[in-house]
Amino acid sequence: MASKKINELTTISGVSSGDMLVVYDVSDITTEKTKSILYSDFESGLSVSSNRIEQGNSFVDVTDAGTGEISISADSTEVMNIKSSTMILGVNGDTNVQLNQSSGQVAVLSDNLTVANFNPTIQRLGITNDTVIEVNQASDYINMKANNVQMFNLTSTSAQLGLSGDSRFIADVGGNTASIYAGSYEVVDLAPTFQTFGVAGDTYLTLNQNDNLIEFTGTLSGTGDIYCDDLYTSGTTIHVGDGEIKSSLGNIELYYGGNNVFRTQSNGILIQDSNNTGVTMSYAGADTFTIHNTENSGEIILRGKNSGGVDHDMVNADPSGPIELYYNGVKTVTVGNNLVDLHRDGSDGSRLYNDGSDLFLQNKIDGGGVLLTAENNSAEQKNILWGDPDSNTALYHTGLSAISTAAYGADIRDTSGSSTQLQLKSSGGTSLAMFYTTSTDTYLRGMQHGGNLLLQQEDNGGNVETLLDGDPDGAVKLFYNGVNTESFRTQRDGIVVVDSNGSAPYISLVTFDGNARATLYNNNSNNYFRGDVNGHDTYLTAKNSSGNTRYVGIDVSATAFVPYPTDTIDLGVPESAEWDDIYHNGSINPSDKRKKTTISGSDLGLDFVNDLNPVSYMYKDYDYVDEQPDGTIISGTRTYHRRHYGLIAQEVEATLSGIAKDTEDFAGFVYNEDSDYYGLRYAEFIAPMMKAIQQLSDKIDNLTTRIEALET
Repeated sequence: MASKKINELTTISGVSSGDMLVVYDVSDITTEKTKSILYSDFESGLSVSSNRIEQGNSFVDVTDAGTGEISISADSTEVMNIKSSTMILGVNGDTNVQLNQSSGQVAVLSDNLTVANFNPTIQRLGITNDTVIEVNQASDYINMKANNVQMFNLTSTSAQLGLSGDSRFIADVGGNTASIYAGSYEVVDLAPTFQTFGVAGDTYLTLNQNDNLIEFTGTLSGTGDIYCDDLYTSGTTIHVGDGEIKSSLGNIELYYGGNNVFRTQSNGILIQDSNNTGVTMSYAGADTFTIHNTENSGEIILRGKNSGGVDHDMVNADPSGPIELYYNGVKTVTVGNNLVDLHRDGSDGSRLYNDGSDLFLQNKIDGGGVLLTAENNSAEQKNILWGDPDSNTALYHTGLSAISTAAYGADIRDTSGSSTQLQLKSSGGTSLAMFYTTSTDTYLRGMQHGGNLLLQQEDNGGNVETLLDGDPDGAVKLFYNGVNTESFRTQRDGIVVVDSNGSAPYISLVTFDGNARATLYNNNSNNYFRGDVNGHDTYLTAKNSSGNTRYVGIDVSATAFVPYPTDTIDLGVPESAEWDDIYHNGSINPSDKRKKTTISGSDLGLDFVNDLNPVSYMYKDYDYVDEQPDGTIISGTRTYHRRHYGLIAQEVEATLSGIAKDTEDFAGFVYNEDSDYYGLRYAEFIAPMMKAIQQLSDKIDNLTTRIEALET
């Protein structure tokens, strides 16, 4: 190929396809410094300028020598940028590769996220995500994380898999060991001469390459370590130390010193000595396990060493005698013929036995009682029964004494805080009767619906006598001297007292020592209520609507029938309960000056009396209906025949109004608002009539004086 030198960049001719064109800076041809890019092929459409080679939308730009930058674009998009210190592939996209010569770092971005970063000491893949691989040349390790959890770590001396979890694998190159953890426990430890399986537990297996043995270590019922120092097989025999295990079709045999000391059988095992005498342990079917001493009359003894190395019996079974159980080497239980003995410190304690018909629980310690206890649902120890041969026997409820015997009988105690109860029930559990108390009262209750409650006692002749008969739907009866001598009976409207011996029936109130206080009785002709204490008054009492007590009775010291408090009780009720006639030898109205106040002369006199209208009248007939004490209803018409003389209360009220006298200021006038009843107290008219007579007397005296003067 021929070389040509030109002085300026104009049209170049004589260059054919396949030739190479070199363009130099004309100002520095001697150094032949390249101004543009060297191409070996020219196609149509290719243009070359001072710093660009371009074909279509793809071009290469070279900046001046001061910046030293090269840019490559494809389809008008910059895909590479090269500088003296950096290079970027995929410049305008979210996915690119960046090389930094200054820091010696390479970064790979995918979708605008850094997914790889490399420098001389650390190389990372998956930087922006939770799953990362990191190679650290300075620290000499490799790390792997998954979902932000460190799963793998590799160094020059160790390798760990599953680093952040409880289950992991660790290989120690420096120590020549490997470990496997499961759930934070080391389960395998591997070394060149020792391999251990189940390291963290009490039971593990060790392969010892130095001593050529397999060790099995475990805790079985506190027996300590179990191991063998030699284990190998030969045919159907397993050699363990000096012993042998032989296996044939159907059984396994263990030998010691050439003697068969252990053999499995179809239903159990045989343990024997060199004389072929020993013990068989077998399964007899139906959930039955048998231990059999093959020697005649041979006992079966279970014995072990305590923590101090001393032999202690645990079970001693004699085929011709009792079975004994031991605790800490001391006999505690003996099972004999129809009995069980519980021992205390090896001596007699308690016995449970059957004499052929009855079951007995016996304390064999002199003076000792019997206590039955149990745990409730809260694991609290509660007493059930207590018996003291020299004292009481007690039954308990919820751990508290409910029934306790005593020299005088039995005590029943309240354990609930509500009431003390004694119930009688049928064989089917139906309640028949109950005797119970509260904090204040005592009750006897029959619980058979509709049945009577009877209280009975045998007399001296052995005959059953009824004392009380209570019918819940009828009467309560009290008896005297038997069922046919009823003395007292309740009924709907009161009580009935029955004469049981033919004399006068009576009700007597007496003191606790039998002294009579009062008596209500009938002497076959009249009824009486009698006070039986000399010098004591007798009263009937009642309370009014305000709760105040009122009395009427006999005052024996005054020999009078009296009300109390004084001047608070009327005799009769207007309209509804009026007396017909009252017979007496005389009446006295209180007139003591010491009981009076605001005394003045009568302002009612002749004018008042003259304005009164004395009339005669008869009372109207009326119908009545009365209920007698025995419940009998009687009715009829009351007719009046006699004529009465007096005043009309309403006319007296009008007279008082005419002289401006308030009816409340004249006690002779009575009006009851509750019954709308008018009445008069005629005794209150005596003083006004006296005043009228005095006024008439004065007038007569004046007239007499005047007449005498005229006559003179």
